Amino acid sequence: MSDDPKAVVEGALSAANQGQESALERVSSRYRLYERGELVAKGPEGVEHRMKALRDAMDDFTQEVDAVVRDGNVVVMRWTARGTRRGRFLDVEPDHEPVVLHGVTWSVVENGEITDTWMYWDRLQLLEQINKPAE
Repeated sequence: MSDDPKAVVEGALSAANQGQESALERVSSRYRLYERGELVAKGPEGVEHRMKALRDAMDDFTQEVDAVVRDGNVVVMRWTARGTRRGRFLDVEPDHEPVVLHGVTWSVVENGEITDTWMYWDRLQLLEQINKPAE
């Protein structure tokens, strides 16, 4: 397994896209995930919980890398996510319609493990697709 930060982040995303728990192998025990500035998950357990929630709502959920840049131990990735809402998501009942979401993540890798990720995505774009009023 490579300790190259870009390879670590891309490998974790690839495993997550396939629903593999090996995606968690490169997540540090002190990992922190922030979405739009808010802490939303801690450690591999927090990531596992979020992955399960996404898979329960959209069993075909995937993220495709649109662009990736590495600077030292920081990896910035622009991505497109897709899935079909077959389960309850954001307190909205499933409609079996596809959704597309665009976002950016900024991840820090230390000693071959992802320690921090800041994720920003277009929430309004998603809310419009699922017909939920913006909060």
